[in-house]
Amino acid sequence: MAISTYPMDFSFTDTLFEGDKEGYIDFLSISIDEFESDFPKLKVALEDKDSDLFSAVKHKFSTRLHTFNLDTLERFMADVGANYKEDVNSVDPTMAWAELERHLRNILDTLNEKLSEIKNN
Repeated sequence: MAISTYPMDFSFTDTLFEGDKEGYIDFLSISIDEFESDFPKLKVALEDKDSDLFSAVKHKFSTRLHTFNLDTLERFMADVGANYKEDVNSVDPTMAWAELERHLRNILDTLNEKLSEIKNN
């Protein structure tokens, strides 16, 4: 079954966890949990115009974003973070959250599909 929900690159993790099915399952489960628990913090940061919280969550995500080559999301988050630093009022929290939420739903769907695929092989 090919992963096609969202453009994520699993080549690094496929190689890293080759022959370690349980390790891969754990890694994907932790990734899903972290995305689910930390993404709402971005909404709070946007609503409260808290650039420090936004930057902290963005920084925490950076390794996972690199691991799966989520360049589009990483660039978007960097742009929002940079705009916050220049002028906190230049960021439309509703629009920024809508875009982040769209990415999150797709990332979680894709990670869950990959997790299911690994468990079933």
